[in-house]
Amino acid sequence: MKPDQALLRERSKLMRELLRYRESLPGSFSERRITCGKPNCICMREGKRHRAYQWTYRLKKKTVGKMVPASHAQIVKERVAMNKDLKAILARIYEINIALLYEEWKKE
Repeated sequence: MKPDQALLRERSKLMRELLRYRESLPGSFSERRITCGKPNCICMREGKRHRAYQWTYRLKKKTVGKMVPASHAQIVKERVAMNKDLKAILARIYEINIALLYEEWKKE
């Protein structure tokens, strides 16, 4: 099998894999402990802080931070983690495209 055929097959496989990442989200996810400030709350009386989840991403050159409800925290966390894998696959596709382009240049 020609080297460029192997690259084409690998690229096709990676392109099919991209479908798994259609729900990925950009940015970062973090968990913090906060004090809500309500006078009768346990966080004010005993100093026990609440968990707060934050998702931060860039959109149109602006950084956006959103508080995530606890009910959706795990979903957002997983989808943000998917983005890292997505970027790795795209980087490999770029490498293959560059190698294929160089193969075309050598043939001329």
